[in-house]
Amino acid sequence: MKINTARMLGIATVIGSVALLGCGKQSDSDTRGVGERTGAAMDQAAEKTVEKAKTVAGKTSDSARAVAEKTGDVAGTVAEKTVETATTVAGEASDTAKAVAEKTSDAAKAVAEKTSDAAGTVAERTSNAARAVAGKTGDTAETAAEKTGEAME
Repeated sequence: MKINTARMLGIATVIGSVALLGCGKQSDSDTRGVGERTGAAMDQAAEKTVEKAKTVAGKTSDSARAVAEKTGDVAGTVAEKTVETATTVAGEASDTAKAVAEKTSDAAKAVAEKTSDAAGTVAERTSNAARAVAGKTGDTAETAAEKTGEAME
């Protein structure tokens, strides 16, 4: 933008200089009227060029401000959405972790209960087997004693 402004001012300076030199009083020849008219036309062109340059510069500045403002608004919106998304994801992760911990606890309790039941069943069956063996051993001992008694008689 600075380069364009400098070019416009340079062009305006050249046009103004040519207009001043061209409008200088010369001899009363026929070319004097043409020079004045040319100088006046160049002056008007220079004035219009300067006005247009100022208008363009003003509009460019306004546009730059508007773009900067919109960019700031967009950046703020993006930051807000990022925070919202991160908060949501963190909340969901926390809920999932709690659910997993609860399910793991329930599974551990179920395993402990089944293990206890199995141990009780094994103990009961072992006790029953021991009683049965003891009963059979007792029966066998009685039979052996009877046979020994008979043999002695």
